Parts: sequence; structure tokens; C-alpha cells
Amino acid sequence: MLAHMPHAGLQQTTLRQQAATVRWPAATCSDQRYGQRRRAVCQAGSNNKTDLTALVVGSGFSGLYAAAGLSSRFAQVTLLDKDDFADAVNVETAIDPEVWREQYEAATNRRRGVSQYKQPHVMFKKGLELMEELIPGYKQELSQAGALEIDQIRDIYFSNWGKDWRPGTASGLPSLAASRHLYECVLRKFVLGINNLCVEIGALVDGLVYDAQQERVTGLHLKSGQILSADLVIDASGKASNISKWLESIGHRPPSTWSVNAGLKYAYRMYEMTEDADRDWLLAMCMDYPQGSRVGMMIPIETNKWQVNLAGYPGHQCPLSL
Repeated sequence: MLAHMPHAGLQQTTLRQQAATVRWPAATCSDQRYGQRRRAVCQAGSNNKTDLTALVVGSGFSGLYAAAGLSSRFAQVTLLDKDDFADAVNVETAIDPEVWREQYEAATNRRRGVSQYKQPHVMFKKGLELMEELIPGYKQELSQAGALEIDQIRDIYFSNWGKDWRPGTASGLPSLAASRHLYECVLRKFVLGINNLCVEIGALVDGLVYDAQQERVTGLHLKSGQILSADLVIDASGKASNISKWLESIGHRPPSTWSVNAGLKYAYRMYEMTEDADRDWLLAMCMDYPQGSRVGMMIPIETNKWQVNLAGYPGHQCPLSL
């Protein structure tokens, strides 16, 4: 069985959407053993742990979250990624600015396939609750590593080119502000500690293992020549996914796709947060309402830094340097 996941689980500052596509095995199969196996996979989400195995391609946020969820229902989960995981966050050192910068730059340079790794991200309250439900202690670990508690209504300063707006009213929807680097590293630390989960680093996937008689995906081919078998394969490799090519290679038509080029371009930079006793806000946004053709924002993250992002549509695009 094969499933394809959309990229990332965080709010991103770009107008880009991806549709999730799930490829189920053909329903017309005369093999009773396969039918039983398929039903077991479909029911794994509601039963206790079975003897089933799963492969997850990609260790970004979606891949890590999927692997964590599968581990409670599958006997063995294998997480595959072409990168190393040397950046697993250490709470004791994460709040050290110099150590943090070294880890951050190293991860940014290595994970160039991850869209907008350096761009501002915000996890909404519901997303944080779901993370905590799946991985108890995730919120506390984020806080200890330097994430800041924010209310996206109470703590925002909004400016429309001279017309300022400061709500100051609590929304009751607090969350934590942090870099994507920290969100992902803390999650990775938890996932790597799961007993029935193993990791294959430097794993380059070359295609799907397909059983034509049973009409189902049964594993993955690696470029090293290795074959990995599993009852469920999840592709969470994001924009670098080769799922369409893999499906075509086994004789299946890939799902239809569509894209919209909004023409949005943006520039990013990080600044040290200055001390200001009079500042009563944590987030700042500026846009030319009602046209909405330009926007700027500042989001606080760990180690006392601002993530600053300027964006604009055609005719109002910002320079490449700030």
C-alpha cells in the first residue's frame, strides 16, 4: 500500500498549496491473503499494534509526524532520509546562541530540499495540541529549548503604512513561536527515541517494489541496490518527491496535478532582538491594505532573535537583501 503526504505541517509565509494524494491498491483482487493483509492495514489505525511494517520516505515534519503515529500501530517503522540526523536538539545547549547558530546554519545548508527552512513559521494552538496528544512532552521540550509563548491576537502590532492597530485582547489561543529548525529538531529527538522505529540515513529511494499479481506496492528500491519490504509505504519527501515517476514506472497513471504561480517573492533576514521596556508586543505585521501587494512581518524565535520577512507580488517585489 502506498500513501503520499503533502509537504510540511506548519503555517508557511507563502501562497503555495499541495494536494494530498492517496494511492490505494486495486479493489479487484482474487488473492484472499492479500485481501486480509489490506484490511489489516486499513484497520491498523483503530486496533492494537499488529505485525505489520511501514516505510516512511522523508524526515521533514510530515515524515516525522507520520512515523510517530505509525509506531503505535505497526510492529516496525523505518524512516528513510538522504540526510544525517546530527542536528537532534539538546535542550541543555539549544539556548546557547553560539551553539544554536552552528546547528541552525549546518541544518540549513544540509537540508536544501526543505522548502522555506529559514522562513518564519508559526504553529497554531490546535496543531500544538495534536502534537502533544501524539508526543506527550513536546510542548514542554520546545519551551525549555527557548520557544516563546505567544497569543497571535493579543501580542501583535499591525501597521497599514502609518495606520497602526494594536488589539491587545487575548484570543485564548496561545501557541509557541520558534524557528522551523527548533520545531523539527525537538520532534526528531522524540521520534528517534521510539523503540520500534529505526532510521536509514543516506537512503536514496529509486522506485517502488510492486507486486503485479496482487496489484499492490510491497516496498522500495534503493539506489544502493537494496530492497526494503513493507505493508505500507508513505512518501513524505515533499517537493523533491518522485512519486509520479515511480507510479508511471509500475504502469499506473499518476494523479493529476495543477499549480498556481502567484508571483510572490520574498526576502528574509534574522536580527538580534533589542531590549525595549516600552514594547508590549511580540509579533509585528505591516501591509498595504486593501491592495495587499506588499507585506512585512517580524516573528520572535528562540535565542532572542527576530525572523524578518518581506514579501511582494509582481510590481511590488522587495530587494534580495535587507
